[in-house]
Amino acid sequence: MASLKDIKKRIKSVKNTQKITKAMKMVSAAKLRKAQEAVETTRPYVSRIHETVSALATRLEKQGEAPHPLLEPGLKGGPIHVIVLTSDRGLCGGFNAQTVKRTIKFLNDEQGQHEKITISTIGRKGRDALKNRPEFTEHHEGYLEKVAFFKGEELGKEFARRYTEEGLDGVFVIYNHFKSGITLKQLLPIECPEDTDDLVEHEYVPTKREILDTLIPKHFAIQMFQTLQETIAAEHLARMMAMDSATTNANDMVQKLQLKYNRARQAAITTELMEIISGAEALK
Repeated sequence: MASLKDIKKRIKSVKNTQKITKAMKMVSAAKLRKAQEAVETTRPYVSRIHETVSALATRLEKQGEAPHPLLEPGLKGGPIHVIVLTSDRGLCGGFNAQTVKRTIKFLNDEQGQHEKITISTIGRKGRDALKNRPEFTEHHEGYLEKVAFFKGEELGKEFARRYTEEGLDGVFVIYNHFKSGITLKQLLPIECPEDTDDLVEHEYVPTKREILDTLIPKHFAIQMFQTLQETIAAEHLARMMAMDSATTNANDMVQKLQLKYNRARQAAITTELMEIISGAEALK
């Protein structure tokens, strides 16, 4: 049985841990508010640019013009590339483990249906979990430290180039959506809604083709930027919830240890009293 000194030392240790988890929860809550504001600010722009690209692509298609290369579906059964987004740090519950698990499931489901499947990671936790898989090709470092549009644009240019030059059938991303959880999204080819019968014709200056060629790279870049933002916000939410749970568990543990300490102390007092009484009876 643990001594009173050992129990007291453990209570102190758990209380110190509780202070740390409570502080981490507060930090994550503050970061979450900023990340959530950034996500909600970006979403209307993403939605609007997607609508504009879809409308322009549909008009050009009706005129019999060839679509933009990033709108054209690749060769059926051709190679595909998967981008996996996790966090750089742990202590965020199942945030990273669930993303890795979803990635492995996707790879197993798609195996044999494509000529080749390759994956790249953003976030050190995903890299550490997937670097030994045969599909792993590269890791993109430093994209989650401070999310900026130019980082999304940089990634967008790279994968747009690979899609056209390497003849990929598709580019997918697996990440934690801020509200929807683990999400598998097709980035390329860019999908346009089919229901566009109510389009109103406009006069475009410059031409539709020139506008579309300008907007599509920006559309893809903002999609990558939004995905990074969603991942950051989801990470802060997951860490805040994990630290809240850890703080509650620490509080429960302190109460149990305190009860154990009181019982041990009471038992020690009772034993001392019994010894005193026994000694007094022996002297009679």
